Order: sequence, then structure tokens, then C-alpha cells
Amino acid sequence: MKKYLNILVYLVYFSTPFESVGVGHGISVVKIITAFVLIFALFNLKVFKIPKIRFFLFFLAYMIWTIFSSLWSIDPAITLRYSLGMILPTFLSTIVIFNLIHSKKQIENIFKSYALGSIIVSIIALYMFATGFRFANELDYARVTVLGQDQNELSFLLSFGIVSIIYLLKFTKQKRGVKFVFFASTFVLAFTVLSTGSRTGFVILLTIVTVVIIMLIKKGRIVYFLPIIVGAGILMYMYLPGMVTNRLFQTTQQIKTENLTGRVVIWQMGWSAFNQEKAYLFGTGFHAFRELMNSYYQWPKAPHNTYLSTMIGLGIIGFLIYSVMIICLLQKVFFLVKNHSQYFILLILPLLLAMFTLGLETRRWLYLLAVLIIRIFQLLRAEDAKKQISMN
Repeated sequence: MKKYLNILVYLVYFSTPFESVGVGHGISVVKIITAFVLIFALFNLKVFKIPKIRFFLFFLAYMIWTIFSSLWSIDPAITLRYSLGMILPTFLSTIVIFNLIHSKKQIENIFKSYALGSIIVSIIALYMFATGFRFANELDYARVTVLGQDQNELSFLLSFGIVSIIYLLKFTKQKRGVKFVFFASTFVLAFTVLSTGSRTGFVILLTIVTVVIIMLIKKGRIVYFLPIIVGAGILMYMYLPGMVTNRLFQTTQQIKTENLTGRVVIWQMGWSAFNQEKAYLFGTGFHAFRELMNSYYQWPKAPHNTYLSTMIGLGIIGFLIYSVMIICLLQKVFFLVKNHSQYFILLILPLLLAMFTLGLETRRWLYLLAVLIIRIFQLLRAEDAKKQISMN
């Protein structure tokens, strides 16, 4: 049974780049696989044991708080639906997955699974690009959206596919042919991220490139790889539709004007409505931001900011709980960066950037990535302890 559960763990990460792909009304591929994980886990109840780790203890508190927020929510039905239907199963499946990972080999297989899923999505995108589908003259249709997924979220998911490949190249032994495939796939993924026209994805991609360059400088390999990076960037720029490149290069202007494609206006209006509600301590209810905007402005817009939506939805109490979870991950990443490699900043920095411009409080992959961070931290710290003992 444990063998099948491990396979399902890899399937969860493999299917994550297909997060929003639906197979029916309200049913996604990831939901189906998550359901299988939980059902199979019932035959081995030990995997439901909550780890005595601060992140998971606060995750438990966060999950309970989201459910209880339905008692005072401005839209109890929505809050209860998303807290019980999304956060509760995510909490349970995250614990199961964490308890099933015990080795670096499993971590390697997870990164391989995620990378493979990302590459498949990118191949679909390349097909769409080659056939001209989704590349019309109008800006709205010039952006690639694979299998109907939101371009901004898709850009992050594929960016983490690049992060996964970098891990495999840096920390695992691969044959020369496999390495070539990995390198080629990295540029394919980068092109797909750019073709979504997502400014968030563009910034994340620049962040990844910056970290990689720093790593290469430290290793003295920048002379060999910089021409490849620059050349690939120029090539991708030449093949992207003009409207997409114009949109991407407006990123700096959007930041300077404090507009961010209208997000700043949404944030200001949402905060103003929150102030009028005076629900500072408890919030207006988990995932009730759209209803808040609709009740005050008849404009049910998404929050486009995970930090803001958490504060408004769950109040100071919920925001503090959520903040402690993030701080726990930051502490572990800091240890990994300080003691092992700058690479590990890529496990959380792109996520923190995405959370600033996207409302991701109901997305499973936030917690799936947290599992990776914690397990990698534990495994490497254990290795360090063994080395220290052997030296003494």
C-alpha cells in the first residue's frame, strides 16, 4: 500500500502544473488525485499523524481558523465551502505527503515529476504557438493560456518547473544526454512563461536568472553560460508576438505608476471596505473578498494579493498565524542558503513574489512546496550532523 501511496505522491506533483484543468464542473485533475491520496491513506492511518513541527501546528490552527471564520463571515456559504472543500483536504493531504517522504531520492523523484508535468504543459503551449492558436492581433488573445488556465498562475507553476530542473542539474547525477534535455527544456519553459504575457511570471523569471548568474559567478562558470543565457533571451524575444513583449516591458512602468494593471485600485478599495467593516481582529470571512467588493462597490473582483486577502478575510489573528507559517519556511530556507547553496532561495522567493500579485490562499501548491522545503531542510541538516560527528 505504501508503494502505491508513494506513486500517488509523485502524481500529485506531476499534476500540479495542471492545477486548474477541469474534468467536470468544480472538479480538477489535482482534486481527483488528492482524493485518491486521501482514500489510499485510510489504509495506513499512521500517515495522518500531525508532525510536531511548528509549520504544521500553525497550519492546523490556520485550517481551524478558516473554518470558524464562517461563523462571522459576510458570506458564510462561500467561506465554509472553501475552508472545508479546499483547506481541510489540503491540510490532510499535505500531512500524508510529508509523512511519506523520507529520502533525498524521493525528493529527486518529486522534482522529476514536477519538471515532467511542466514540460508537457509547455509542449502543449508550443503546439498552440506553432499553429497560431491564441496568438491573434488583439492583446487579450495574444497571450498563451494552456488548457484554459490563468496565465499568471500558469507562469508561476512553469517557473517552478525551471527551479525543479535546476535542482536536478545541480544536486543529482545525470547522463550527458539527459542534461542536454534538461537544458533544452529550461528554455522551452522560459519561452512558455514569457508567452503567457504575465508580468508576474516575467519578474519571477528574471529573479531565477539573477540567482543562477550569482551561482555561476561563484563557481567561475559565468563565462561559459552567460553567452547562452543572453543568446537564448534574444532568440525568445525575436519569436514572441510584439503585443506580448510590449506588455512585458511595461512592467517597470506599471511599478512606477503604482498601477500594476489595476491591482492597486482593487487593493485600495478592498482595504477601504475592510475599514468600514471594522473586522480587524477576526476578518470578514475566509475567501470572502469578492463578496466584500460586491457589497460595497458592486464590483466582485479577486484580491490579486494573498497577503491582503488573508488579512481582510481572517483578520489580525489569521494573518499572524499565516505569517508564522511563512516565517517558519523562511528560517529553513535561510539555513539552506547559508550552509549549502544560493539555489535554495528559489524554493520560496518566486512563491513570495507570486503571492504579492495573485490571490493564492486556496491553492494547494503553496503547501506542497512547503513540504519540499521542510523535508530538504531536515535531510540536509541530518547529513550535516552526521558529517560533524564523523569529523569529531
